[in-house]
Amino acid sequence: MISAILLAAGESRRMGRLKQLLPFGSKTVIETCLENLLASKADEVIVVLGHRYDEVRAQIQHLPVKCVFNLDYQQGMSTSVKAGVRSVGAGAQAVLIALVDQPLVTSGIIDQLIDAYMTEGKKVVIPEFDGRSGHPILIDLAYRDEILKIDPRSGLRRVVYNHWDETLKLPVKTDAVIQNMNTWDDYQQMIKRRQSGEN
Repeated sequence: MISAILLAAGESRRMGRLKQLLPFGSKTVIETCLENLLASKADEVIVVLGHRYDEVRAQIQHLPVKCVFNLDYQQGMSTSVKAGVRSVGAGAQAVLIALVDQPLVTSGIIDQLIDAYMTEGKKVVIPEFDGRSGHPILIDLAYRDEILKIDPRSGLRRVVYNHWDETLKLPVKTDAVIQNMNTWDDYQQMIKRRQSGEN
């Protein structure tokens, strides 16, 4: 079983507005990200929330996802990773860690990562575009204990580094995996790409 975890607990300080609830087409950014995960081959979808939990939770209550509240969200993304991993269903063999500021990462991209994990025999799969590593990242839960001990300064990078021989860098045809929505300009650019049908 593959558990997808969407990290969506942050405060969006650089954006100046909560990116999770920004419009993205007829939906919000967080709804788009969750629907992409739900349309993929992932067996369950978990979303980790924190800042303005009640407001964000209300926006996605119609979706069949498990909501997890990260009380420590102000201490960084690593705390959300840990909260998500602790919440995976029984029988999960791997987690796919996705970011809420990547609404252009489609179910097709997610399925490429899952398929590679199932067929290539590697325990970590990272999408790569033009030589640059991106997200989502898929990690076998054989490394669960390591994930739950990650240092906020190094995050998941340390887990990957420790198991580089078990890591597959999977080339993909879109830079959506390396794009982030950190500023208002980033958001506007993603809106334009969505409207043009470009991923």
